[in-house]
Amino acid sequence: MRLRRELALSLSVALTLAALSFAPEIYAAAKSAKSKTASKACVKTIGKCPKKGCPGRGDSALSELKNREDTPAVGDVEKSTIPKVVGLKSPSKRDLKADRSALKGIEGKAVSVTGFLVHSKASGAEACNCFLPGSPNNDFHLTLSPINGEYDAVKKKSLVLEMSPRQRPQGWTTAKLSALSRRKTFVRVTGWLLYDSEHAGAVASLPRATAWEIHPVRKFEVCTKSTLCGDSDSAWKLLEDLP
Repeated sequence: MRLRRELALSLSVALTLAALSFAPEIYAAAKSAKSKTASKACVKTIGKCPKKGCPGRGDSALSELKNREDTPAVGDVEKSTIPKVVGLKSPSKRDLKADRSALKGIEGKAVSVTGFLVHSKASGAEACNCFLPGSPNNDFHLTLSPINGEYDAVKKKSLVLEMSPRQRPQGWTTAKLSALSRRKTFVRVTGWLLYDSEHAGAVASLPRATAWEIHPVRKFEVCTKSTLCGDSDSAWKLLEDLP
């Protein structure tokens, strides 16, 4: 009887140790499965994606702001600068309530800024675009710097711009943007101010100066001469009109 109890105890200990040894793998697999479920597209096309993104997934208020489709009237656009945008108040996630009232009077303003395009890329799947894959369904992520320089040298002074797939002219392409960013081209961008609260409190570890963005971009002009263009310069050309 005693031998039987000892064998049972030994078997129980062995099974417990075996389970513990597999615990990290089990946890990792469960976490991976949860992540895949969370990032699975809830629609088949961007045209079917609600402005608030997939119901019950992500920050619906933020997604709705990212998915604005209106274009500001010329008289409503405020001329600004990258340093001015960087200097805007940046509330923490704790202070930023669901109604985003802490940003009232600032977020949603139409602004125009100039700078050097130093980086561009097609973003991956995200909540505002219903986690759809592929560059046609996702934002073009751009980095605008107040000074001309290599990306790594100026990124912490830079402002992020986002071109939404919902209202993106056919002539806005990653190929054009990549060519412009390689040349550190001087550009003028008009769009809506948005505080990307997903990055609140994390800017220090990101390649940007602020969580404020121009998102979405509604007008993108390129200076087509070798010197910097002035406000009324005829050398400003719309991105969609460039070859």
